[in-house]
Amino acid sequence: MFRNLIISAATGVILWAAMPESLGAEADVSLAVLENWSNVFGGRRAEFHCSVTARKSFQGRAGWSLAVGRRTIARGETPVTAGPQKAGSVAIQFDVPPVKEGVVMPAVLSVSCYDPKAGAPAASLEKPLWIFPEDPFAGRSQWLKQLQIHLFDPVGKTRQVFEKAAIPFTETRNVDSLSALEEGILVIGEGTPLEEHRGLPRIMIETAAKGIPVLCLAPANGQFPVPGTEKPIFPAPAALRSAAQT
Repeated sequence: MFRNLIISAATGVILWAAMPESLGAEADVSLAVLENWSNVFGGRRAEFHCSVTARKSFQGRAGWSLAVGRRTIARGETPVTAGPQKAGSVAIQFDVPPVKEGVVMPAVLSVSCYDPKAGAPAASLEKPLWIFPEDPFAGRSQWLKQLQIHLFDPVGKTRQVFEKAAIPFTETRNVDSLSALEEGILVIGEGTPLEEHRGLPRIMIETAAKGIPVLCLAPANGQFPVPGTEKPIFPAPAALRSAAQT
């Protein structure tokens, strides 16, 4: 759903960022799924989009399939044209099968581009998906309460999501008051403009140093100033890692 920043301790920051999926920079034809998220809900319709890039003019077809276990439950095919000056696009839509409450089912979305005159695909990729029940927290309301989620969300997007999903939380509107947290989980809402809350990255590091998990959903402008990388106010992060979001 989002690119996330997860602060696990005062000595380390882990950055999750979507990585492009393709056969590599040197391939004549490359495929990439534009959606970074990989979670879908059972009983609903899902939509993904692929970008097709080519080092020279390519006219062919793109085929896709959705498999759960060893069974293919949906498939499709469409013409595609791509070239050095303009990427092609492939829209994929399918009905997600329902799953039982409390069950998360793995699935795989496979996409291939091929020239009908050639034998092998020009490019292929597989995107792992996770199918959640329509209410992913069914029977877990008490567990959610015990998490003691504290939300700082000046934009309001995450608050709306939490309310719709019946996720209990306590909203904090004052940045400085976050320093007083001693337990629970701190969530920074999606789209928070960190440049307007300059003390927030420092507070997140200090909160994580107390052993409190801190989850920062995709900030505005996609930028996150990491304390400790510019001025030696904090210890330098132990690691900065990049990986596809799950």
